[in-house]
Amino acid sequence: MNEKRILELFNNINEEYIEEARPQNRKKRKLNVYPIAIAACLCLLAIGGFGLSYFMQSSDDEKYYTTNIEEILSVYEGKLLAENISYDSANDTQILLCYTGDDLPLSSDRWQTLSVSASYEDYDMTLNCAFNGETFTASDEKVIDTIQYGDTTIQIYQGETTPEFELTYYAVFEYQNVCYELKTYSNDKERIYEILQAVLGVNEEDAESSSNGEHDFTDVLGYSDYHVTVDQNMPGFIIQKYYIETDGVEKCIAQIFGYAVPGPEVYSRDLDGDGINELICNCIYGTGARRVYIYRNNDGVIEIGRLSYDLWDSTMFPGITNMGASYIEENYIAETNTFEIAYPTETAYESIILEDMTMFEFEEFVEDF
Repeated sequence: MNEKRILELFNNINEEYIEEARPQNRKKRKLNVYPIAIAACLCLLAIGGFGLSYFMQSSDDEKYYTTNIEEILSVYEGKLLAENISYDSANDTQILLCYTGDDLPLSSDRWQTLSVSASYEDYDMTLNCAFNGETFTASDEKVIDTIQYGDTTIQIYQGETTPEFELTYYAVFEYQNVCYELKTYSNDKERIYEILQAVLGVNEEDAESSSNGEHDFTDVLGYSDYHVTVDQNMPGFIIQKYYIETDGVEKCIAQIFGYAVPGPEVYSRDLDGDGINELICNCIYGTGARRVYIYRNNDGVIEIGRLSYDLWDSTMFPGITNMGASYIEENYIAETNTFEIAYPTETAYESIILEDMTMFEFEEFVEDF
């Protein structure tokens, strides 16, 4: 279907807009694209442009096209990550809001989806937002990275190349009850992380405490060429496995698991100062027990560490009332880079704070499930 035919599908379109939309007449505009041209681009994008399973709107939903993001954000009650994108440097932007009902001004409680696309000198990006409980999921793409920004867990997928750009990445996450899919087209493998850091509002101070001044998972245990699989073998139970390829064979170097939404918490930090980040995991068992595991690269040998302590030690656990495994809570606190052991007493839960890995015992890691 050619461009003119697509435009003709929209009712009441002025012929001069159709003529202007022809390729030979089109020019790049800076934040000043005709709404009808935007509609055509977004129509093509919505029909076949998404590598992840971006859901379609029902025929009853209304659509609103604009190039003014402030116009949309002004009626949204809460924080919307689209406002953190830099539009001033974009060659053009395309914004589509789908909502229920047919009256304006828009009320954000009737929003269904918002799609914001921007084209820059050396990359393109699209941020899709879902407000109706829908989620973005991958089809055949592998998870190549899982990163943590505070309480937000982000899974990154790699899609197919395009004639213009070598790299297509998708980042899928949920933030303040809105599901997001960030998609980038670029020749720079770091671009997806740069935009994530921008839209999630991580400033230098936050970055220092949460990710040592750079995004988590630049590599995993010293290996930059790795991929992650995410399985859910029973409702609510998430298993993430990290793989590298050695001598032509895939090798699992870490496995984390837990009952949680959106899954177990994972952090990458250099805890022992050897220049290689450890992998720290907060995992939740089906019994409710919370445990911390540390994976480390010890001169090429991948080891797993677990906290070791004696619950009968009254000097360490004064007043403990229940020593069952499900009553003891271990937790890595990323903000302070410390470990917490919480235990029950007669009146409340008491906590022990550990500032290093002294109480962790390590052994060679072997994949066991």
